[in-house]
Amino acid sequence: MNNPYDAPVVQPNSSATSDGRVRCVGDALVVPKGTTLPDTCLYTGLEGTGAYESKKLSWAPPWVYIFILFNIIVLLIIYLIIRKQGDLTYYVDSSIVRRRSSLGWTWGGVMVAMVVTLVAGIVMETGAVIGIGAVALLVALIILLVKLPKLKIAKIDKTDIYLKGVPVEVCDRIIARMYPA
Repeated sequence: MNNPYDAPVVQPNSSATSDGRVRCVGDALVVPKGTTLPDTCLYTGLEGTGAYESKKLSWAPPWVYIFILFNIIVLLIIYLIIRKQGDLTYYVDSSIVRRRSSLGWTWGGVMVAMVVTLVAGIVMETGAVIGIGAVALLVALIILLVKLPKLKIAKIDKTDIYLKGVPVEVCDRIIARMYPA
């Protein structure tokens, strides 16, 4: 019989709780914080020829970035207060490791060339050379950010990290490797 003086019982929201298992929710791979995933690459789904990476991931809700309109310092303070963090160890195939390395070396060379162009423009007091160097440096940075494979964090809550962009086949393979039937 229900006692009217009992404390109210709150039913947990199933999307907010975790059973401590890796799972797919919609288009996201959901992993508990501190998880080490099996040796299946998150990007390609290939197994066994790469390396593990451990990362401390950070996420803040998108509305936080509106504070840039006020001041960068206000944005940083709000971001540092609001952000959620979680550790994850995951596997990356050797082809991704090589791609990152070659992009890093390429971008490093482009950056050195652009800095030399900027310095030459300043020394020669030529505004056009300074402008070309600055624009080329900006374009190189944008290309690097677009081409570099990276984890897309959809959300981090109290218990889980939500990773977007992991193909469904890869999600299924990771889950099968973690929890064999």
